[in-house]
Amino acid sequence: MAPNLRKLTRAPKFIYKLLDSHVFRSQARTTTWMLLGGCLHLLLSTLLTPRLSAFLFLILLGGRLLKNHLIATKHLRNPELDAAIPHRFAASFQDRDASGAVIGASRNVTVLILGAKSSHPLGVFAPGVKELGAFMGEMMRDLNTRSAELGYLGGTNFTGAPNSGDENAQVGIIGYFKDMESLHAFAHSEVHRKGWGWWNKNGKQYPHLGIYHEAYDVPAHSWEAIYIQMAPTGLSACTVPGKEGVSMDMVTDARKWGRTSAQRMGRTDSAAVKTDMLYSE
Repeated sequence: MAPNLRKLTRAPKFIYKLLDSHVFRSQARTTTWMLLGGCLHLLLSTLLTPRLSAFLFLILLGGRLLKNHLIATKHLRNPELDAAIPHRFAASFQDRDASGAVIGASRNVTVLILGAKSSHPLGVFAPGVKELGAFMGEMMRDLNTRSAELGYLGGTNFTGAPNSGDENAQVGIIGYFKDMESLHAFAHSEVHRKGWGWWNKNGKQYPHLGIYHEAYDVPAHSWEAIYIQMAPTGLSACTVPGKEGVSMDMVTDARKWGRTSAQRMGRTDSAAVKTDMLYSE
């Protein structure tokens, strides 16, 4: 297939993926999208015929409803479950004691929550969003490329509106570092300083843009992470350096080990045991 023709065939898939993304869909209210759909139907009715336009809309809607019905009745595979682990699992650094048992929460974890939000009516299409997004993307690529050097364990992207009145969702990442020194090293890296310099110079020009970060330095045996029928996310989606430089994931089977909070935190003090009496699975 010729390169230009290949690009043309890929374009509809890219546009569909963009329009169906949560970040894009969250830029307007549901009623706004309904009105835009009505306008599109009206436009197609003028270009084609009302009956043909209605037929196309019904085909698209019927296809989606049929697919959802077949998935709900288990006649089609649910792609949302492809990455899910069908049992309880925890996140650990895979450290073991002399008997070979997992040591829960055996190391310190530094958590970074980094987010940005556009409060402009145009959402992600507002002035400054493209530039800010480019810098954030460059920082994430640097973290993923130099993860071992920067002590970066991994992270999970998120979108969501923290306040019910927000029309435009914020976007961000929950990232994990091996210690606060590693986080500070990243903060002073060339890529981050470049983005921070742009914000210090241009941020006041875009009052509709907001950025924030929260950092938590959590000591060993003071955290836990448990998941049930989930895809690896958050800390469980991270990796740690293993023997001979081979990375290991942090997913740990918790069907036997890790059934209690005290085990997952690697604690044996009386307060932990008392808590387990209340919250063990």
